[in-house]
Amino acid sequence: MSFLGFCCSMSLLVPPTSSCSEDIVNFLINPSMVSAVSISHLCIQDVRRESSPLLQLGELVKEVVKRNPNLQAAQQRIQAAELAALRAGVFSDPMVTIMSDQNQFRTPSDFTPMMKYELAQLIPFPGKLHLKGKIAEQTVALKRSEEITTLRELILKAKKLYFELYFNQVARQINTKNQEIVLNIIGDSMALYKAGTGGYEEVLKAQTEKQGLNEQLVMLEAERESIKAMLRAILNQPSTYSLGDAEEHWSSECYFNYITLENAALDNRSELQGMQAMVDEQRLMAELAEREFFPDVTVSVGYQRMNNRFMGRTDSAWTASISFNVPIWIEQRQLREVHEAERLAQANSDALEGMKAMIKSDIRQLTAKIESAQERIAIYESGLLSKSEETLAAATSKYRADRGNFFILLDTQRQLKNIELGYMQAKVEKEILLAELERAVGMNLKEISCTAAE
Repeated sequence: MSFLGFCCSMSLLVPPTSSCSEDIVNFLINPSMVSAVSISHLCIQDVRRESSPLLQLGELVKEVVKRNPNLQAAQQRIQAAELAALRAGVFSDPMVTIMSDQNQFRTPSDFTPMMKYELAQLIPFPGKLHLKGKIAEQTVALKRSEEITTLRELILKAKKLYFELYFNQVARQINTKNQEIVLNIIGDSMALYKAGTGGYEEVLKAQTEKQGLNEQLVMLEAERESIKAMLRAILNQPSTYSLGDAEEHWSSECYFNYITLENAALDNRSELQGMQAMVDEQRLMAELAEREFFPDVTVSVGYQRMNNRFMGRTDSAWTASISFNVPIWIEQRQLREVHEAERLAQANSDALEGMKAMIKSDIRQLTAKIESAQERIAIYESGLLSKSEETLAAATSKYRADRGNFFILLDTQRQLKNIELGYMQAKVEKEILLAELERAVGMNLKEISCTAAE
C-alpha cells in the first residue's frame, strides 16, 4: 500500500465541539471549569481533530524503507557483489592460438604451408581460487553491512523528522493560544485605559507582545515546510506530494540496563560487522599473497598440419607443453604484498576496537540523557503545568479587577508559554533520544527487555 493510500484510508476524526479560543476564554473567565485539563492539551486536541488524515510513525517508516533510493542503491550494490563472488572462484578463460605459415619467399621445392592450432589453460596454484572466492564473500558481507547501516540511518532520520514535525505542530498551537490570551490582555488593558485606571503604555506593550508572537508563528510555518520538504526527500516524493500532520506518539517509560544494551550493540551493529569483514578480507589477502610464492601453471595442447609438396604428402603432429612463472622477486614483490595486507588487517582491527569503545560511550551518554528527559517530564507533570495555569488565571482576575500588575500578568503569560513548550520539548527530545539509542544499539528496542517505571 502506498503512503498516500494509508493516509487516505484513515478515518476522519469528529470535529471539535468548541474551538481553542472558546476554551481559553472559558479558562480566563472561570478557571475552575477547566482546571483539571491543560489548555495546551485542549488546543493540541483541536489540532488532531482539524488535521486529518494524520501521519503515522510506523507507516512513515515502512514507506521510507520501501521508497528511498539510497536504500535501493545499496541493495543493487549487494547484488553486484554477489555476482562478483560467483565468478571469483572460476578459472580464467582458455587461450586459443591459430597460426598459418604461408611463406612465399621460399623456393617452390622448399615451400611447405603449415597450420597450427593451440589451446592453453592457466591453472592457478592450489588454494588461490578458493581464497579469491572467500575474499569476494567478505566484500558481499561488507556491502550487506552498508545496506543495514543505510537502513538504520534512514529510520533514525524519519523518526527525527516525524517528532520535529509534531513539536512544530504543538508549538504553533501554543503560539495561537497565547496570541488569543494576549488579545484578551489587550482588550482588558484597553478597557482599563478607557476607564482611566490604566496607562496606554500597557496597551502598546501588549500589542508588541502580540506582534512578537506573530513573528514566531511565521518562523514556525517556514520550519514546518522545511521539515515536510525533508520528509518528501527521504520518501522520494515530489514537492507537490501532500503530507498530513504527525499523530501523537509516545513511548512508555522504560529503564534499560546498560550492559544489556552494550552486548546487543556489539552483536548487532552493522558497522562492527562491516569492519570485521574488512579485517577478514585483508587477512585472506595476506594469505593469498603468500600463495604467490608458488607458481601458476599453464598447460597447452597443440595440433599442426604441414603440406609437404616436395614429398607429395601432408604431415600432422600433436604437441603438449607446460609453462609456469618463476617467482624470483619474492623479497621485492610477494613478500611486500603480504606485509601490506597484514598491516591493513591490523589497522582495521584497531579501528574495530576503537569503534566498539565509541559505541559503548554513545550508549552510556544516550541512556543518561533519556533518564534526564524522563525526570524533566515528571517535574512538568507533577504540578508545574497546572500551577502555571492557575497563576495565569489569578493574575488575569486581579488585573481585570484593577488590583493586579500588568507586567506580572504579561510575564505570567510568557512563563506559561515557555513551560508548555518546555514540557513538549522534553517529551519530543525523549522520543528522539530513544530513536538514537535504537540506532546506537542496532536493533529495535522493543526486542530488548527493560524495567518499567513504577
